[in-house]
Amino acid sequence: MLTIDFARNRAAVMKEMGPNAGLLVFGAREKIRSRDTHYNYRFSSDLFYLSGLTEPGSAIFLSTVAGAEAFHLFVRESKPEEERWNGIRLGLQGAAEKLGADKAYASGTMQEVLSQLISSVDRLHFTFGNDEAYDRTVIGILGSCREGRRQARRGPSEVVDAELILHRLRMFKQADELEVMAEAARVSAAGHLAGMRGVRPGMNEAELQGIVESTFKREGASCPSFSSIVAGGDRAYVLHYESNDATLADGELVMVDAGAEVLGYAGDISRTYPVGAAFTPAQRIAYEVVLAAQEYAITLVQVGSTNQEVHEKTTARLAELLRDANILEPAAAEATRTKGIGEYFPHGTGHYLGLDVHDVGTYLERGNRPFAYRPGMVVTIEPGLYLSASNLDVRPAFRGISIRIEDDVVVTEAGPRVLTAGVPKSVSEIESIRAAALGEK
Repeated sequence: MLTIDFARNRAAVMKEMGPNAGLLVFGAREKIRSRDTHYNYRFSSDLFYLSGLTEPGSAIFLSTVAGAEAFHLFVRESKPEEERWNGIRLGLQGAAEKLGADKAYASGTMQEVLSQLISSVDRLHFTFGNDEAYDRTVIGILGSCREGRRQARRGPSEVVDAELILHRLRMFKQADELEVMAEAARVSAAGHLAGMRGVRPGMNEAELQGIVESTFKREGASCPSFSSIVAGGDRAYVLHYESNDATLADGELVMVDAGAEVLGYAGDISRTYPVGAAFTPAQRIAYEVVLAAQEYAITLVQVGSTNQEVHEKTTARLAELLRDANILEPAAAEATRTKGIGEYFPHGTGHYLGLDVHDVGTYLERGNRPFAYRPGMVVTIEPGLYLSASNLDVRPAFRGISIRIEDDVVVTEAGPRVLTAGVPKSVSEIESIRAAALGEK
């Protein structure tokens, strides 16, 4: 059974906090979708990292006062009349028994209890700017502490951004986290493979999205890790296309960027493949350019490399491949040597991955030095090629072709470990799957 050692995470954070300090994280709020209906709730990743709690109306306070480490948790009280409508709550007893809280409090007492807890620490770790109402609560408590110093109440003399500790620790995944991420990758791969087998000419993009996402659920995901992109033909030129409502035509490609969330951790895969049985000659050429660049980029994911270095080298390699493939008109191809290929590859080669699909963590050290990869980091590798249907610098046969290929990769001492290899990406494998799906092989 997959589990995360939340107690270990708390211990690591409290070690970084130092003595006589407190760290406060509020949970995410429920959000109204329309009148009295809500969007599906997604918990705070930081609060989950420290506790495993997924309920709204929550907060966590870690303290290291007088040499004793303590885990304080605020949760909604058990109320049968409310639980009948919205589901069973963890409650105060569950917070202690199931999550290991040293002390559990009802959410309704949050301000009163936090006033006592915060007044007992010398340093408070809290991130302002995420929620205006919570910011006001903390500012009010700090103001009371300041006034109370006349009566010898201490309170924090220093407030530090909690994310400086939390997000740096979250960058490096432990073995149990990597197990969960491998499962998220497996489930994500199963959805993509089902889509690759299930797409048919004349199908709506939303139908293909349904195949992918229903497979996520069937394989054990709690939900997609982000809004899926299913873009046929030149619609894939729109990087964050999310309409997913057009008809998929034989002879065009479809680009699917989707991932599954498992135990809070995200998968993130992109694949591009024919709606019909095979790539056209131009599609094949463009696809193999991107695939070669992506496979090269994966080799660059090494301890000591940086996100910037991977992007710069991948961009240079993609530009070289683009010129060699004669995809651009001669003058435009020559211009890429001096102007770069931002028109055809406008985004980064990858990003951090974890509890958030665009996970937390710094890309720059102090002094603006690129942050070097270390073991346990997980990144995506996703070069693309986007050729507008109206761009006259692109040779006619290639206009309207856009391709992205993305995998999830762990940084290890032994080199890159690809978590998402379960989805084929070679031309021969894809065409074999598509031909079999359409009964042509």
